[in-house]
Amino acid sequence: MTERVPVADWATDFDHTDPEFINDPAPILRDLRSRCPVAHTDRMLGVYLTTTYQAARDVMLDWRTADWTDSVALAVAVELPVAALLLTRARHLLVGGTVIRRLTLTDLDLQTDTTVRLVLRAVHKGGADAATLAAVTGLARSDVETALRRLRNSGYLERSRSGRWRARALDLRRPKSTDFDAAGRQRYARYMETKLDRELRIFARVAADYDRLGPWGKGSRATAYLSEKDLAQFETEYLDLINRYAHRHDTMSDRVHPIALRFYAFPQTLIDEVDREAGALV
Repeated sequence: MTERVPVADWATDFDHTDPEFINDPAPILRDLRSRCPVAHTDRMLGVYLTTTYQAARDVMLDWRTADWTDSVALAVAVELPVAALLLTRARHLLVGGTVIRRLTLTDLDLQTDTTVRLVLRAVHKGGADAATLAAVTGLARSDVETALRRLRNSGYLERSRSGRWRARALDLRRPKSTDFDAAGRQRYARYMETKLDRELRIFARVAADYDRLGPWGKGSRATAYLSEKDLAQFETEYLDLINRYAHRHDTMSDRVHPIALRFYAFPQTLIDEVDREAGALV
């Protein structure tokens, strides 16, 4: 086997097969971007490497040739449409594979099914296969597999090639009244009443145990003058922020905990009405 020749200077002798580059290319590329927009090597019969966007664009469009009009035409035909596409798809690129849809009656079935909730909670604690989940939850494997299929079909979970199940980022939006028939609307109303009662109990517990939560408990309140458009944009950006952070970790660990996040926004006049009804505001 031919002995590998050490890299003398990454700007004039770079080697992408060098162990140093393979193990940690970031410092090398950062250095090249700061001092050498186009690196070169005689290895591999001679190769050039553009290290900055500007250099790569100049190479592609070839601005410095006599045929600069062709470069302008190429920019209009290629670069500008690509930029427009990236702008229109930017939000999709940020949220990744997040499932965004309105809540359905199927979701109510899942969220009120004890077996499904046990399986989903176990998955959130760490991706695992069906056999492991059955052992952790104490449920029959057949029941676990049925719950996993239901959760996957509704977008809550996905299965890797290794057979491990993991939670997906899921953004369930409030349904429209027309999504349900009369019986469905009544069922949804009961569900929301139970959910609201649970939310109030959660907030009461957080307030009582806030000091015990330490760095894992955060909260803030504010009032801002916003237009309807401003509030809609704020919500969109908030949801995008949540979705981006949701893709940082797949499972919990000693340093990564599942964190419950809430967002509410409503007119200040609603608070005034509550205070007035309680006699706290005349």
